[in-house]
This record gives sequence, C-alpha cells and structure tokens, in this order.
Amino acid sequence: MKANLQRKTTATAHLIKILFISCLFFPLSCYMAKGPYESVEILTSSNWVLSEIKDQSVTLHDFKNGKPYLHFSPEGNLTIFTGCDYLRGTFVARGSLIRMRFDTANLCRTYLASDFVNALKMSNTFKTRLEKLVLIRDTSELMYFFPK
Repeated sequence: MKANLQRKTTATAHLIKILFISCLFFPLSCYMAKGPYESVEILTSSNWVLSEIKDQSVTLHDFKNGKPYLHFSPEGNLTIFTGCDYLRGTFVARGSLIRMRFDTANLCRTYLASDFVNALKMSNTFKTRLEKLVLIRDTSELMYFFPK
C-alpha cells in the first residue's frame, strides 16, 4: 500500500516538473492550458451600459430613451439597445478576441446611434479592468461600458 502511494507521489512530482519545464520553454502552451485570457463568463455576467465612446462621456441627455447597452447571452446571442431601438445578433469570443454580427436594417438614424453601431462593428478585441468592459479595434480603445 505504501509502495503504491509512493509511486503515485513520485509520478505526480515528475509530471509537475515536466509541466514546469514546459512552461519555461513553451510559455504559449501554458497560456493555452490555463484557458482564455478574458473569459466569456465576464461578458455574459450582466448587461453592459455605454459610458464613453470616442473619448466622449455618454449621458442620459444624449439618448432620450436611455443609454445604449449590450447583453451577451451564454448561448452566443447578442442584444443591443442603441438608445432608440433594439438590434439582435450573435457573438463569438475566444480569449480577448470578439466578433459580433447583427443586422442594422431597422437601425434608427440618429447620429449617436450610428456612431455606437459603427464602433461595435469595428471592435475586434475586448478587455475588462476594474469592472469596466473596453471594446477595442487593434490597439485603439473605442468604447467603455459598465455593468448595469
């Protein structure tokens, strides 16, 4: 019995050493083993209310029916409130990459709603920091959201 336990402990120790050495020489493999950098669970945890777009703060005065927001469902569905109407679509997020698809045929034609939707279309990555969602195009931060 002690011999079996000792063999299992030794095998586990060897496995940990191999994993550690692999991480030293192949850091990308350790990154992939840990999972995505930004979790989809963060996106789906709440509605995200727009707070800033193009370095301009957004207020209730800017949108008569309420601030725009995003809702990401765990199933990959996307609901967008533009401040004057709703758009429906889908999203895929892997790591910090995000791709959103939605139909704009029924988009209300206000300047701010159009800016909001165009910035969403341009977004290709996201990050969260201090309970803030940031949508990014390459290295340019386009919009900031807070949980609702």
